[in-house]
Amino acid sequence: MRSLTLSLDDEIYRKARIIAAQRDSFISSMVKNYLFTLADESEAPRVLKQEQEDLLDSIWKRHPAFNSSENLSREALHASRRVENPRAVEYAVMS
Repeated sequence: MRSLTLSLDDEIYRKARIIAAQRDSFISSMVKNYLFTLADESEAPRVLKQEQEDLLDSIWKRHPAFNSSENLSREALHASRRVENPRAVEYAVMS
């Protein structure tokens, strides 16, 4: 285990001691818990990034012809749906 030395302004140290006493704790414990929390949070993005890459790999394996550059624009997608379902246009006009 490593030791850590901090330099704090007197007022910040006084406030931290008060908060630690109110929590029935010590400043060192509060700093340690904060650093543990900080380290855990930094792991989350890496885990999510790996999950995202795994998901994309599985999609590409199941659909090798998939190419996102061939995606339709929003307007083109809605236009194609209106052609496929002309009643949807009628309903939209009546609403």
